[in-house]
Amino acid sequence: QLRRAPRLHTAVDGEAAGAVARHGGRLQPVCCLLPVSLADGLAAWLDAGQRRVQDWLLRHARPVDFDRPDDAGAFDNLNTPEDFAR
Repeated sequence: QLRRAPRLHTAVDGEAAGAVARHGGRLQPVCCLLPVSLADGLAAWLDAGQRRVQDWLLRHARPVDFDRPDDAGAFDNLNTPEDFAR
């Protein structure tokens, strides 16, 4: 949800170029805020045979915890019609 984006933005500073969501102790790498200027670095990482994008991400992005009560369900997997109905 877009209302959570400011929490990612707040984590970006001189030490970290970006931010990535973490929920329940697990990174949620699809939910991240990164500058476009890092795209070439990610491409080089992959071209070098690296496959764990999460490792690259942790070099550039600060994890931001999304474990507040109002975050409940924010990272649920919705893969089936039954999941959506829940």
